[in-house]
Amino acid sequence: MKTSYVRGASLALAVAGLITGVPGCGADASDMGRAPQRAPQLGPEVPGLDFSTSPISQLDALRRSSIARASERGPNDPPPRPTTKEACDACQGLWAVHGVEEIETCICKTNDEGRACTDGNDCQGECLLDGDAELNVMEQGDPPRGYFKGHCAGYDTTFGCFRHIPDGIQSQLPLVAEEAGPNICVD
Repeated sequence: MKTSYVRGASLALAVAGLITGVPGCGADASDMGRAPQRAPQLGPEVPGLDFSTSPISQLDALRRSSIARASERGPNDPPPRPTTKEACDACQGLWAVHGVEEIETCICKTNDEGRACTDGNDCQGECLLDGDAELNVMEQGDPPRGYFKGHCAGYDTTFGCFRHIPDGIQSQLPLVAEEAGPNICVD
């Protein structure tokens, strides 16, 4: 599974104003010394989120709903994410707390780790760029346009900040460097 689930869950919680305990989150500078407040009008407008439960409960519910959707998977979708340590061991995964989640989850080992890639779709996980990756120029100009060559990640989800080659980028080439290999952060 690529990083879209993790980004989606983090984004849903951030948009819903559920991040608590962080000074300034959902507040203006005059509220910095007081307890954080939820945005009262936002709750009913965000489908699927219940403001009477904790953010952790909602993250767990999002995880369970993504597992429930596994029966709706298409033929090219990855298998559902393991939900037990034993199942995680079977995919040679890492069972731990990952990113911002406060519950243990699994990230599975990929079969294509280290393989060369020029599109995110070439990999089971992310197509990662090294820090010194150079743009392969297809069109000279200011700025030059082209593509990057990367390598497939070792796990189906990569956490932290990194440069990658997005899914489906081959059909958009040539691109400027910032579009061909953007930086992203996955919580």
